[in-house]
Amino acid sequence: MINTFDTDKNFWQEHPDMKVISPFKQIFENDVSKKKEDSSKMMWFIVLCYDRDSKLFKQPIEERHRIIGEDFIGDAKYYEKWKIVLDAAIAVYTDIQYTPMQKLMASWDKKLHQRAKWIDSLEYEDDDEKVDNAMARTDKVYTAYKKIMDDMHKEDNSGMAKGGATPSLLD
Repeated sequence: MINTFDTDKNFWQEHPDMKVISPFKQIFENDVSKKKEDSSKMMWFIVLCYDRDSKLFKQPIEERHRIIGEDFIGDAKYYEKWKIVLDAAIAVYTDIQYTPMQKLMASWDKKLHQRAKWIDSLEYEDDDEKVDNAMARTDKVYTAYKKIMDDMHKEDNSGMAKGGATPSLLD
C-alpha cells in the first residue's frame, strides 16, 4: 500500500489516491495549514505506527505512539490529543491494509504485550499460585501465537495478493 516512508515528502503528494477515501478525505479537506502540512504529518504518524513495513511495527503500540509523536511530530502526547480523529483513520487504514490473518495477528500482539505487562506486575508475595499458573500457561499461549504467525507467513508467501487475487507481472 505505502511504498515509501520518506517523511520529508508531503504525504498527499506521494499518495494522492488516499485523498478520496473517508476519513482521510476529511482530514485532508479540513487542513488549513500551508501545503496541507498538518494533515500530511498526521497521515505519516498513522503510517509509521500502523504500516506492517514500518521499522517500528514490532514495538508495542503505545511505544510507537510515543516515539513517533515525540520524535517526528514533536509531541509525545500527539495520539492522545488527536485520538478521536486518529482512531477513525487508523481503523480504515488497517482495514484496507491488513488481511484477516494479519488483523488476527495484530490482536494477538496487543494481548501478548498486555499479558507480559501483567505478569511483570505480579509479585510472589501477593499470590504465588497465581504467578506460577500464569508462568506455566505462557508456553501454551506462545505455541498458539506461533501457529498463527506461521499461518500468516504462509499466507504472505503464497503468491496471493490482498483479497486472494494473483499478483500481476507489474506487482
